[in-house]
Amino acid sequence: MQAMATRRIFFTSSKFRIILKQVATFQREVEKDVTKYNHGTLIRLQNELVAIGREEFRSMATSFLGEKLRDIDELRDLIISLRDRYIGLWTQNITKAFATAEDSVEGVQNKLNRGRGILQRIFAALFGDDGERARAEAALKSNMAGIVRTRLTPVETSDGTIVKKRVIFRIGLVQHVKMLAKTMPANFFREADSLLLKYEARQKRVPRAQRLFRISNPGGVPESAETCLLVQGRVLTADALMFVQRNLSPNLFHPNCRHHILRSFKETLDTYDGRYGPVLTLKDVQKFVGSNKIRLRSRPNPYAIPV
Repeated sequence: MQAMATRRIFFTSSKFRIILKQVATFQREVEKDVTKYNHGTLIRLQNELVAIGREEFRSMATSFLGEKLRDIDELRDLIISLRDRYIGLWTQNITKAFATAEDSVEGVQNKLNRGRGILQRIFAALFGDDGERARAEAALKSNMAGIVRTRLTPVETSDGTIVKKRVIFRIGLVQHVKMLAKTMPANFFREADSLLLKYEARQKRVPRAQRLFRISNPGGVPESAETCLLVQGRVLTADALMFVQRNLSPNLFHPNCRHHILRSFKETLDTYDGRYGPVLTLKDVQKFVGSNKIRLRSRPNPYAIPV
């Protein structure tokens, strides 16, 4: 289990670390001088990351099945199907991130290639004096985003009141790839553990209403969401676990999350002795809603791990 816990955190391949350094170098060069952007280099880096992800998820599936689970046909087929789905998700996410990076840089490069005179006249009309124009042009050049998001941000109006406005923000390409390389392996093992737990429960004929799940307690993790802190180390029913994943914001198992479902926990409602505290039911976790830092999501989280 220790080896598996390590694999949950990040891709382990030395190839991945090398290619990520190449992506970081490319990003720094382009943000410093947008004319150094090369479409062929971007596509090469994208394809190499996709290939590395394919190797990593295959290795994870083999590691998870090990010697004991490999001969269980039903479980092996489920894990292989899960592996293939995550390879597809990795390819989709990397392609989207690199397409965003391309869009955020290539448009600027095309304008520069058509002539700085035209671009400077546009900046002059928009931003006025030379100093402001230079700052605006520099900001535009350094816009090599890996993904674009919006978030509600408190903004002070002219009369001093604070209102929330939706603001566009951009995550750098390297930062976004690192987030994917932490989150997707963790999600793969969470789903694999969930499949194993469900398989074992069916073998023992434990109905879903009786199934319990314990969340790991890695200690004080800086990026932990409030929901994670509330349920870490706790025992939840199946309905409660799905609710905190799907319906709470911030939800359990957020990007970069280090919490997972403990597959070593085998208790049911009938056998649990309360050593980890009282069982959290759906009604219990619904009470979290309305606190200062936890609210209902506007739409259910589509990436919740089914249990």
